[in-house]
Amino acid sequence: MPRKKSNLNNASTREARRKRIKRAHQLAEQIESRNLAQRISTAEGHAQESQEQCNERLQENIIRTRAAGERDIATSNATEKSNLNNASSKGSRRKRVERAQQLPEQIETRNAAQRIRTAESRARESQEQRDERLQQNITRTRVARERNIATVRALDRQRQRISRSLTRASFVRLAFEYAPDINYSAHSKIAIGGMDKVCQYCHALKFRNEAAGMCCASGKVVLSPLPPEPLLSLLTGNSDDSKLFLRKIRKFNSCFQMTSFGATKICDRASDGRNFETTFKIQGQVYHKNRITDANA
Repeated sequence: MPRKKSNLNNASTREARRKRIKRAHQLAEQIESRNLAQRISTAEGHAQESQEQCNERLQENIIRTRAAGERDIATSNATEKSNLNNASSKGSRRKRVERAQQLPEQIETRNAAQRIRTAESRARESQEQRDERLQQNITRTRVARERNIATVRALDRQRQRISRSLTRASFVRLAFEYAPDINYSAHSKIAIGGMDKVCQYCHALKFRNEAAGMCCASGKVVLSPLPPEPLLSLLTGNSDDSKLFLRKIRKFNSCFQMTSFGATKICDRASDGRNFETTFKIQGQVYHKNRITDANA
């Protein structure tokens, strides 16, 4: 069915094209004869119409005439507006060129004349005109400010997205690929300021640009104060144990740092139940627990 309809449309289009070509080649006498025959045929058709058909035809003619008139008016207005816009654009362009070529003295003279004209115009304003002008200025200023704020926010969001994408691309898994010959603290993306900020909850020193809550989770983590003993007695140097501790403090520190590891398995008995020196495994490696004495310290 669609193919049949397409064939009919093509046939009507070819017939209309053939008639237009034929009319274009007609002589003046042939055109006059065709128009006369058309008028006679139209008059006969009108004579055979009933009153209802005549009224319907006249109403359709009125509607078509009105639509054509409105279309012509719209076209004329659009043409006139386009001409005015072109003229104003040309005038604005000419003024911009003239102002660009003015000397500083000419610019100052023009601005002074403009200020005088503005002052005179405002002096002639009534109170209603002044209020209307001020209201228009307020509206224009508000619209311009909102537009500028939206533009600035869009630029800030774009800059932040670019910065985050560059940071993620540059420092992904960087802690597992640490290079000692690179000064990471001098990098612009890692600059977090000096350690001169005091936490308001735990009073710990923090970096200026450090993320909030890294030290005590904003006061949620509270550590009990350390008791003075036994560390105080070991640091005074008044006893033999204190002197030994201060002399071997680096070795003690190396031993105590093992307490930060978590052992996965601790063995202190053999398969036959006998006791022996305790061993433990940390990340698959076997360590022995030795007793710290003055001899091996």
